[in-house]
Amino acid sequence: TMNLGVKTSDVETVFTQGSFKSTDKQTDFAIDGRGFFVARNANGQQVYTRDGNFKVNQQGYLITNDGCEVMGNNNTTGATEPIYV
Repeated sequence: TMNLGVKTSDVETVFTQGSFKSTDKQTDFAIDGRGFFVARNANGQQVYTRDGNFKVNQQGYLITNDGCEVMGNNNTTGATEPIYV
């Protein structure tokens, strides 16, 4: 017999608001209502997340748990750039 693996029949994204929990980490953020954090993956693509459990990498940039750089707007230039802490 040949193993054909599995097939996904449906993917559903849930955007319901979770509960807020206070933490002692200065790099934890939450979104109240609709919206996403913008990040950039290793391939340079913009990705979106609602998970605000961030950390600072060795270079001093705010990153997601997947290693994506969290992006922000530079108030001087208006450019979207990785957030340096």
